[in-house]
Amino acid sequence: ASIRSLSTDNSPKTSKINLNAPYAPFKGIVEPLSKTKDADETNIDPNRRQLSYHWVSNKGEVRCFLQNTRGPQAIPEDVVFENTVIAGYPGADKRVVLRQMEMMTRLSGRDSWDFEFLGMTKQPFIKTNYPHHEGIWGWQDHADQVMLVVRNIRSTIDEYHDILADIDYAKTWVEATEKIPRLYRGEIEEEKYVRWRDERTMDEIGWYGWLIDYWMEGGILRDYFDHKLTTKEHWAKLREPETYTYGELQWDVNICETDPAPPVAYDEVCNPEVTASCMAKVVISAERLMDPATGRAENHKIGALLNATAGIKDEMISEEAWDCLYDMVIGDNPNGTAPENTDGFDDWRAREGVADRKHVVSTRHLNKM
Repeated sequence: ASIRSLSTDNSPKTSKINLNAPYAPFKGIVEPLSKTKDADETNIDPNRRQLSYHWVSNKGEVRCFLQNTRGPQAIPEDVVFENTVIAGYPGADKRVVLRQMEMMTRLSGRDSWDFEFLGMTKQPFIKTNYPHHEGIWGWQDHADQVMLVVRNIRSTIDEYHDILADIDYAKTWVEATEKIPRLYRGEIEEEKYVRWRDERTMDEIGWYGWLIDYWMEGGILRDYFDHKLTTKEHWAKLREPETYTYGELQWDVNICETDPAPPVAYDEVCNPEVTASCMAKVVISAERLMDPATGRAENHKIGALLNATAGIKDEMISEEAWDCLYDMVIGDNPNGTAPENTDGFDDWRAREGVADRKHVVSTRHLNKM
């Protein structure tokens, strides 16, 4: 079967894949843009998104109101930013964290696939699933530090599947982009879920832990089956499970048993000349962020990192406004629907029945988790 993908020069490519391969080359989701007025309120600027908030103190009371987020063409050119990777397993949690960062700074972020296929920009926040097979290192040497977002494995694999279902299990970046309006609103068909679960879940459990290892250890190369140290050649294969068979990816097939154990090796993109550090500076708990009882404190962890980040700290909203912003979007918004004038920025709580949903998995799956 032929699939089409985009190259960096926007010319189409055609490649061959096996329809029965357990992993299709899904090309990620492009962040939507909203047509909003620019600063002089006269022109429509499609490069500015509508999700951003500012604050004003009225006799000591902090209030929030809407302002535009500066899009890729409106990021200050004369400022040198330290740029932040928002990394995590595929799902909806990184998007929520990115929204908080955008609100605190009015600087927009970009998905790693956008950097790869739409071009490099000065946007200082990079959302990625890398090194998971759904992710890509599309931002070249644009990153300086990492924020890792973690949600419990049981919930996050459920949400990963449901996002795939929302976009009809899209296999290309273009197909996925066209399905963005369905996000959190797609139909979850039990038969399709069961097929996906039986084919993917055992491996995805390995990928979940493998991604955390990667960002907590600064990019050390490991095998995702049992997390042994491995070689660059084997690790490159593990990044392409749609290309190689299950057997070809096994550690003992790629590492000769008579050879010495592989030494510690790092992903080449974690060379300090490319990325200042691949080791997470802060870990954000997705559950704590979404719980009004703990969310403000977790949100302050995001703000504290940004307040210590060169270039970004000068764009930060006052700390006294952080709680107001959090309450507007998360704390006082339990159904996850986008607040007024922020169409397209719902979060995963907007999915019907999500509070009570838990897909059926086997004891074997739970034991491995």
